[in-house]
Amino acid sequence: MTTTTKTRRSAKKAAAPRKSIEEKKAQAAALHESIATQVESLRDSDRWTAFLAFASAFHAYSLGNVLLILGQRPDASRVAGFRKWQGLGRQVRKGEKAVRIVGYSAKKVTEEDENGDEVEKRVARFPIVC
Repeated sequence: MTTTTKTRRSAKKAAAPRKSIEEKKAQAAALHESIATQVESLRDSDRWTAFLAFASAFHAYSLGNVLLILGQRPDASRVAGFRKWQGLGRQVRKGEKAVRIVGYSAKKVTEEDENGDEVEKRVARFPIVC
């Protein structure tokens, strides 16, 4: 006769609902407004010097993304995704929020030209990355 023990199973978290196009556009507009605010604040020479010191740690990021990082986490010294931190042997603290930046991806699209021939071209997209 075999006995079985009941083991606890963790409850699966419900997937976050997908954002509508309007919500994504509003989020992108808010990020762009944040960039504009950061640029305006750099007029002061002390802020400019502080920005240059901050930006030197993020040389692999675009100007816009550096401004977004500065606006969201002025104390940031390194920025990476969740899996990247795990790959580096680090653990993200529970409750920490993502730093939102603008990414890049290209999508191949097939269209017909004026002669009726199919032409494949790449369309650039700039999704918000967390």
